Amino acid sequence: MYALAVNSCTAGLHLALSALGIGPGDEVITTPLTYCATVNVILETGATAVLADVGSDLNLDPSAVFRAITPRTRPSCPST
Repeated sequence: MYALAVNSCTAGLHLALSALGIGPGDEVITTPLTYCATVNVILETGATAVLADVGSDLNLDPSAVFRAITPRTRPSCPST
């Protein structure tokens, strides 16, 4: 088991995307109801942020996420 300390959640998000190999040409689906750092770190890796709609409960709408998935979506969904 490994651990790495960072100074902010933004740095942690960036580290996680980098560790997953997210980069130019990749798409990452996220919610539009989030702090700007979520989208910023996606852009910092060179990937494209794809915003999927939320449902009435203000959580990501699974059907909107499914519609947003393309061959460039990373991390890839095991069911696709």
